[in-house]
Amino acid sequence: MAAPRSKSEGGTLARSFFGVLLFSLGIFLFYAAGLEAFQTRPLNDIRLGVLAGAGAYLLIHRFIGVGDFFGTFTHELCHTIACVLSGGKPLKFYASQNQGGYAHLTRTNIFVVLAPYFFPVWAVFGLAAFRLLVWVRAAPFILPFTAFFVGMALMHHVLCLLHSCRPHQSDLKKYGLIFSYGFVAFANSIILPHVFLLTMNPEAPWHHFLEKLWRLAAFHAGPLWERLAASIL
Repeated sequence: MAAPRSKSEGGTLARSFFGVLLFSLGIFLFYAAGLEAFQTRPLNDIRLGVLAGAGAYLLIHRFIGVGDFFGTFTHELCHTIACVLSGGKPLKFYASQNQGGYAHLTRTNIFVVLAPYFFPVWAVFGLAAFRLLVWVRAAPFILPFTAFFVGMALMHHVLCLLHSCRPHQSDLKKYGLIFSYGFVAFANSIILPHVFLLTMNPEAPWHHFLEKLWRLAAFHAGPLWERLAASIL
């Protein structure tokens, strides 16, 4: 007779299953976001600003480099912001160029631990500034420059994610790699397209694309699963 599973083993299996589910949902949401972004027309100054910013940061990262300090600072800042939003307090904050960094916090949870991998902090700040400028009807020539910053910040987050989302990361191992990857993929599939599309479409309400992407993902999920099953069977 097989030995009964321990509670820790059962919890690990449950988290792994939930992680696979979240990862699958994330794929559908990214697919829906791609469809929505492809249909965004025309390419006005604001939309070109977002794309130009993303391309500019990619070139800077590839040919000039931005150093490790900014990435480390951003990583620890995300932990800290998530802790504060969870009701905790930061006790100590440290970031360096060559020796990494850390944040001593009074509270930790899955959002605090995984925040650097799904929360594009500079892009969110840029989006907030951009929407504020739209709301106060700032001079039109300012908006493309703000959109340019949002594009740079989004690309910064994507490149940091690709660099740091490795199996050896202690943050990812804390809740299990499968669950962490699934959670990160799902959270990014909601936040990144939302920031991108809200900048590309400044007149859209905050919740517009979240609802639209969810409907698109649900609409296309059935046919995609059918094709996948047909290819396997």
